[in-house]
Amino acid sequence: MNVGVLVSQGRASLHYGVADSAILAGGTAMEVIDAQIHTWEITPSRPWDPAFDYGTDRQHPFPVEHALAAMDAIGATAAVISLPPSYRSPLAGGVYRYDNSYAEEAALRYPGRFASVQRWDPRDPEIDRLANEVRARPGTLGVRATLVADDEWNLFRAGGYEPLFAAAERHQVPVMLFVSGHADEAGPVARAHPDLTLVIDHLGLRQPPYMPADPDPFERLPLTLGLAKYPNVSVKLSGAPSLSRDAYPFGDLWPPLHRVVDAFGPDRLLWGSDVTRVRGLHTWSEALDFIRYTSELSHADKEKILGGSLRRILRW
Repeated sequence: MNVGVLVSQGRASLHYGVADSAILAGGTAMEVIDAQIHTWEITPSRPWDPAFDYGTDRQHPFPVEHALAAMDAIGATAAVISLPPSYRSPLAGGVYRYDNSYAEEAALRYPGRFASVQRWDPRDPEIDRLANEVRARPGTLGVRATLVADDEWNLFRAGGYEPLFAAAERHQVPVMLFVSGHADEAGPVARAHPDLTLVIDHLGLRQPPYMPADPDPFERLPLTLGLAKYPNVSVKLSGAPSLSRDAYPFGDLWPPLHRVVDAFGPDRLLWGSDVTRVRGLHTWSEALDFIRYTSELSHADKEKILGGSLRRILRW
């Protein structure tokens, strides 16, 4: 049975399902760090591009206070924020500068509970300065690059993301890389930049609801598994239940997930929920509990996947 966590603030309310078992286990000693959540203000008070306003459900806003209340309910220790890309303002020549201040303020207000990854436009003329300053920013652990639209892929394939990868490698900034459906294209990046820490988002697979899954949701998994030969590549186990055809506890996920664990090892795997994207498909606690309470993994492996590996890889 599921119950709901309802958190209210001002004019907004949020309802994210939380399983009974997670509430009862809220005091678990196992550290749980969510490698990816999105949060945003109810009313944006900083640069905001409405033309790029995707993934921010206005009917169910998700400010950090709502995230914190839900984390406490499910027993999550901390979370890494990836702000929506709509937090940006234009520079000259069609280049954008992204604003990460809402996430930085969350890290300052709730020490130890929130960290974040920035976004950079790979064409930003000050990208080296941005990379150099990452670790000096409050709670900032890395950068996230998302390749979704055709113009982003065209730029990537033309070498236009090289300044981003080179700056991140030079300044030891981990890169969360969204290449869903085309995970193999991260291989040349990993090979050309062996000192760059790359974390592949969402198992490298197309995931609903924003991207339709393949007829066999795991048919492109070999593209991701092929990256295991690069020691600087890790994988984010985020949104995995969105690929399941079973109800919780998503038993059909384990055959492909064992292939991922066998290829990369738990030391290179980071659990994440991407909770706002999967809302309506499954609950935040279900996304966590199918790993936390499974007998498919050892306790030691769970400790790494649910937080220990993230601490080491992102140096948090």
